[in-house]
Amino acid sequence: MPDSPIIDKTRADSQDGLTSSAIAEHYELFRQAARVLASSLELDQALANTIAVCQPHLSDFGFFDVIVDEGVRRTARAHQNPELETLLQSTQWQRNERSDINLCALSTGEPVLHDNTDDAWYEAAFNASRGLAFSSMLSVPLRFGNELLGSLTLFMADSGRKHDRGNLNLAMEIAALAAPIVVNARLLHRERLAQSALKDSEQRLRFATAAGKIGIWEWDILNNKVTWSKQVYEPHGLAPGEFGGTVEDFGSLVHADDRSRVFEKINRSLVSDETLSDEFRIVRPDHSVR
Repeated sequence: MPDSPIIDKTRADSQDGLTSSAIAEHYELFRQAARVLASSLELDQALANTIAVCQPHLSDFGFFDVIVDEGVRRTARAHQNPELETLLQSTQWQRNERSDINLCALSTGEPVLHDNTDDAWYEAAFNASRGLAFSSMLSVPLRFGNELLGSLTLFMADSGRKHDRGNLNLAMEIAALAAPIVVNARLLHRERLAQSALKDSEQRLRFATAAGKIGIWEWDILNNKVTWSKQVYEPHGLAPGEFGGTVEDFGSLVHADDRSRVFEKINRSLVSDETLSDEFRIVRPDHSVR
């Protein structure tokens, strides 16, 4: 039968003892992971580097599944097996709804080690005959504070090796090391998407206002600075740079008979929720009235 979601403590304790060479290898891999991940600024790079540092020591192939925006982004890698890697890259993360077996730390939030994934285990775990061949697997959660960010799921296959408790502990350490780097890269990714969306929105607004001959203005009340779009200059008969840029400069362009009413509406809108909407005459530099 498959392992339970909780790793068997007796078996785990028997695997905790590491030789000095294993400890040195463990330390060296962690040091390399820290160096590689520290340079991971872009989101895709951070995800790819995290799964890459786990191979070949901790896996022959694996998945790094991370929650990004409203979905889960999967990064797959197979050590020195491009055909398998291409196959894995076409897969998508799916939540494991079973309560009797932990197959994915992103589904359960808990780490798991299955150190003997023979055909009988595979059939019981997936209710199907074997697809991918692997001799053992582990899955560890990626957490930052109280947030579950994703999971790192690693498999032993072609090498004929099997995972042990030491491998699980090291995978958990790498996940802990990667978590803040992934969070920062994800924030940067979201900021760039937002900036790109804002840029696109501003461009569409410029096209719309130009096509509709609509002017846009903004008044920084604290600094009394009025900013006009290019479409506002034309009806006033002014060239860019000829407008003083204060609300008083704007008032000087309003017809004298309309000025007091316009400013009454402006002042009323400042002390209430009333939207400023008005129609008034302006006097152009050639003294024509519009």
